[in-house]
Amino acid sequence: MQAIGASIQAGLRGAIGFLANKPNAKDAFDLSLHGVAVSFLAPLIVLPLHLMLSTLEFTTPDGSNANLMKFDIWYYILRWVTFPIIMIPLAVLIDRKNHVLSFLVGWNWSNVVIEAISILPIFLLASSATGAIGAQIILMVVGVYLMIYRWRIAKSLLSIGGWSATAIVAIDMLSTYVAIVLSGGLGDLPQPPGPPPAS
Repeated sequence: MQAIGASIQAGLRGAIGFLANKPNAKDAFDLSLHGVAVSFLAPLIVLPLHLMLSTLEFTTPDGSNANLMKFDIWYYILRWVTFPIIMIPLAVLIDRKNHVLSFLVGWNWSNVVIEAISILPIFLLASSATGAIGAQIILMVVGVYLMIYRWRIAKSLLSIGGWSATAIVAIDMLSTYVAIVLSGGLGDLPQPPGPPPAS
């Protein structure tokens, strides 16, 4: 357990280091096989946060109550697995197979940081603390910065150029869309037919 805790702390230090644009942020990650394995615990670490947020309610402008966010277990699982599944063969294709595991360590831990940061826009959108336009502007600014954050991690941990890192971020965003589509499809699987109507 102590070794797992040390790997988690190292992962979060590295992810926060990239967020702060520290030049040696990647040196904080535990890139051993143990560290790679522990990084895939990241979705379990942030799962309680998602479950808590899905239970919170806010009052809509028309006076009714709504959940702060909807938790979709299928989307949650697919979001965390789709991009790594895409990234492994892609790394071979772009001759970065020796860097892909270290990149996925950074990607996993950066997702924890991104999930934590994303709480603020969610609360702003669900509250009357700011107007809808103000909340959307904040959401857009945060979203742009987080894309730059992703770009920085891809560029550093894959040792690629800026345009290639941009392509990786675009593929990451595409994988999110794929997860949305697949989770919607899983939720809408056809039900078995019921008994025929009585004549």
